[in-house]
Amino acid sequence: MRRGSVQRDLINDLIDNDQLERYARQIIMPEINEEGQELLLKSKVAIIGAGGLGCPTGLFLAGAGVGEITIVDNDIIDISNLNRQIAFNTFDIGETKSKFLHLALKKLNPEIDVKYVNERLTNKNIKHIFKNKDVIVDCTDNYETRVLIAKGCYDQKIPMSFGSAVRQEGQTAFFVAGCENHLIG
Repeated sequence: MRRGSVQRDLINDLIDNDQLERYARQIIMPEINEEGQELLLKSKVAIIGAGGLGCPTGLFLAGAGVGEITIVDNDIIDISNLNRQIAFNTFDIGETKSKFLHLALKKLNPEIDVKYVNERLTNKNIKHIFKNKDVIVDCTDNYETRVLIAKGCYDQKIPMSFGSAVRQEGQTAFFVAGCENHLIG
């Protein structure tokens, strides 16, 4: 987790019985355990883009119990989206992706805080959207927004997860923003 956000020594809440049952398959993993689940429950993540990558990302983060998820997208659901944007269905056509992904995540896990911003990410709203986030997940499909996200994460020293997929190929990377690369001599 990001320095100054979720800190292990501040976690005094124990996972209740309902959470223990919901997250049991994660808690038994030594890499996560109960302490890790508590960190997830207190984490704040922004997903930029609610399309083919944003939908499964949001569903998995909500299912894992990430405590606060903010979805940012200004696009509308179209019938051509339904084969790959798995949070949406035929009845959602014509609605906003951010709002309907928000609804899908709340149905999956009503205990978490899910917010949505039905706007395009811009220089004017980026600081507000990124404020107090532990991780930013870039699920966008255009170069200009990707550059804006990378710069915003670097400036605010927020770790960023990046993903892209085109046809049968995909890429993913995780960047710890604002840190020097000590691997390059």
